[in-house]
Amino acid sequence: MQVKSLVKILELSYSNIDKIICSPLKRAVDTAKILEEKIGVKYEIDSRLIEFSVGDLEGKSDSKSWTKFMDLWNEWFENGNLDASLPGGESLSQISKRIKNFLIDVKQRYSDNPNVEIIVVCHGGVIMSSFPFLVSNLSQKFRKFFLINTTDYISIEILESENIVNSIRCTLRK
Repeated sequence: MQVKSLVKILELSYSNIDKIICSPLKRAVDTAKILEEKIGVKYEIDSRLIEFSVGDLEGKSDSKSWTKFMDLWNEWFENGNLDASLPGGESLSQISKRIKNFLIDVKQRYSDNPNVEIIVVCHGGVIMSSFPFLVSNLSQKFRKFFLINTTDYISIEILESENIVNSIRCTLRK
């Protein structure tokens, strides 16, 4: 139901969608399939869009696990330790690098069409953790408390110089 609401918004807002790129996780692929059907644009999977790994905490939701996760989140956003990670999980440096590389690759791939419209279907954790470090004009407070709900969407424009993403203009739409 949430995806169908998003489709209606996208149909009204984006009549010129050129591509859909999604995470390989089932919920993202399912969303991409619905978008493909409704908008008429094929989707492709890119593994760099997968949700970030919390390692040994994967699949756990008990209070002790949430405390460990919040300790990591605070280590990243309060203490600035971007290399911190949970055992078997990714660091914020790794997550941001993965997403930045994805964005650079997409920009290069479509460099002949600077007005290309691409829908990227991924996960809130990836966006919440990496985008604040890829967008230069976001405050520390925003970086810590930025929350995305299911089917929120972000419109971005990648601005680059010599294949390096300098900044991303980002608009959160609800």
